[in-house]
Amino acid sequence: MKEETKPSATKQAASQHKPGVSVSIPKTQVFTELSNGKPYIVFEIHFFIDGEVVHVSRRRYSSLKVIHEELQKALGKGSSTTLPAFPSANHFKNYAKPPHTEARRLKLVGYLNALVQEPAVLVLPHFHKLFTMDHPAVTAMRSAAGQLLGERRARDEEVRRAREATLRQAKADWHWAQTFVTGAPVIELDGVAMRAHVPLTYDRPVAFTIQEREQALGDMTIFGPGEEPWFEAPRMDRSIVNFGGSEYGIFNMKGEQLMSLEKIPSNQNRYEIYHVVNPAEDRSEKALVKIASVTRGSAGLLGVFGHEIVLADGAVIEYKGASFGNEATLHADGVAGHDVLLHLAITICIEKLHNDWARPEAK
Repeated sequence: MKEETKPSATKQAASQHKPGVSVSIPKTQVFTELSNGKPYIVFEIHFFIDGEVVHVSRRRYSSLKVIHEELQKALGKGSSTTLPAFPSANHFKNYAKPPHTEARRLKLVGYLNALVQEPAVLVLPHFHKLFTMDHPAVTAMRSAAGQLLGERRARDEEVRRAREATLRQAKADWHWAQTFVTGAPVIELDGVAMRAHVPLTYDRPVAFTIQEREQALGDMTIFGPGEEPWFEAPRMDRSIVNFGGSEYGIFNMKGEQLMSLEKIPSNQNRYEIYHVVNPAEDRSEKALVKIASVTRGSAGLLGVFGHEIVLADGAVIEYKGASFGNEATLHADGVAGHDVLLHLAITICIEKLHNDWARPEAK
């Protein structure tokens, strides 16, 4: 089969290609030829570099499939380069018919364009030989491979730096979450010096995952950016006669209690959320400042809707966050500038209220 190394494509067609290496099979360069009286299709493949045609090769589908297999062998099993999947054939279709020919042409164009984005392929002598490229085309392919490799390394370095910056930010955010109460102002409450309520806020949204620990009967671990545990949220009222939780705490990883979530005995559909200003080991000495309440909304066939969330000053807040429904894992996305701990507490309260409704025996 004749190979052309000088392009027959027009300048207009070449101008449609982006910088770098690309491939096209123009509709006008799809030919029907005969073999033993039977028609078969030949595709004229145009290889472009920076918009200029550097090589033209005429191939049948079966020939391109063989080339794909030979390239796989040449690269070897230990190669870090993975070739794109070769377009499969449907043996019940007659690819000599125009609609099927066009579908195959488009698939081959996609495959070949993915193939020439691999620097390891462009420098492979087997690739040059299989497409019978002349010396100028080989030189151009090798040069393009070097440029592609340089661009890929630059992108990888950019991704690495961004990942490192993200991890550094996550560590700094975690450290702030563990220490923000250390510098809280000291106030006097009933003659006892205690720390003031200081909200935990960030200048950007922060995403959390609340994971119920296996066999922990309601105890939860809260993971933040960096997939590190930021807080623990255990049940505070566990006993052999009380299987359903009605009080939870939120602790930092140093064991300091920051929040208390307590179900109201007179209203089992409501939780009160408190900031702990005196995290004494003796719970009878623990001083609490109420900051919000969460009341379960109306129940219907499809779930619970319209939870009422009221702050201590009477303000009603809009809540958006977790996905509910008797799940072992919740996802809560905090809002920039808002109290992260309050957001997490509301998420936990709503989920527990929903589970109490879904599983009455858990109450």
